[in-house]
Amino acid sequence: MFLMAFLGIFQLKNGIIFIGECMDTKIYNIYKETKIQYLKDTKATLTSYIPEYNTEMGNIKRHTVLVIPGGGYDRVSKREGEPVALYYLSLGYNVFVLDYTTKEKEVRKFPYQLLESMAAVILVNKITTQYDGTRNDISVVGFSAGGHLACSLGLLGNNEKFKKMLDVSEDIKVKNMILAYPVISHNVPTHEGSFNNLVSTEYSYSDISLEQYVKEDSPSLFIWATSTDESVPIQNTLVLCHKYAVLKKKFELHIYEKGNHGLSLATMQVCANYKELDPNIKDWIRLSSCFIEKQE
Repeated sequence: MFLMAFLGIFQLKNGIIFIGECMDTKIYNIYKETKIQYLKDTKATLTSYIPEYNTEMGNIKRHTVLVIPGGGYDRVSKREGEPVALYYLSLGYNVFVLDYTTKEKEVRKFPYQLLESMAAVILVNKITTQYDGTRNDISVVGFSAGGHLACSLGLLGNNEKFKKMLDVSEDIKVKNMILAYPVISHNVPTHEGSFNNLVSTEYSYSDISLEQYVKEDSPSLFIWATSTDESVPIQNTLVLCHKYAVLKKKFELHIYEKGNHGLSLATMQVCANYKELDPNIKDWIRLSSCFIEKQE
C-alpha cells in the first residue's frame, strides 16, 4: 500500500492539499464485520482512509466516498484504488476502497459482486457513524467494470429482492454516482469480457444492462469517458446519460477527445506506460468533488 498512516503535510503535484493525520486506515473483511451469511465465503475487503477528527481543525461534516476499481471482473485494478482514495482523502473526505470478488480469485456470477458492494455500504455506515462530523450520504466512485458495479449499487442496491438475499431491511442507498469510462450495457458496443464474467442462466446480458433501471429517485450522476476508448466504447456512457436526460435527472457529463482506457487519475504517476496524456483529463477528479459538494 502507498499509505498506512501519515502525519503532517500530504502533497500532490498541484500543491499542498491536505494537512492532518490519517487516523483510521484499516482493512476490514466484509463477512467478519457484517456477519451476513450469504457472504460467508467471500474474501471481499474494505479498506478505510479516514482523516483525523479534532476540535482544532473543526468538527466539520465530511463527505464519504466508496471507491470501486475496475478490471473487467477478471481482477481488481491497483491504479484505480488507493491513488484515487488518496486524492479524496486529501480533501478531508472519508474514503473506502472495495476489493470485491473477481475471476482471478473465484468465479462468481451476478449478483454476487452487487451483494458484496451492498454489504460494503452497510459496513461504511457502521464505521462512519462513530464520527459526529460525518454526513449521512455516500458517493460511489467506479471505474470501467467497477463502474458497472458502482452503477449496479446505485440503481439496484436498495432493491428488495437483493436485500432479501442478504437478509437485511435497512436502506442501502448512495447519493451520487461518479463513473469513469464505465461498462453499462450490452445493448450497445461494449466490453464483452465484463459481461461474460457476470452472465448466467439466471441473469442474461439484457438483465445486467443497467440503463433500464434508472428511475426518478436514482442517484445524481457524474460521468466521464474518452471518445477514443476502444475497450469500453463511449456508447456505454451515452446510453446511461440518455436515460437520465429522458427522466430529467441530474447528471454532469465530460467527454474528452483522446485517451486510452483505464486512465484512473490520468497522471504520469498512475499512467507511466502511456506515451501521451491529455493534460485536461486529470481535472476530472477535482470536478467530481465539486459535483459532490453541490449535491446538498
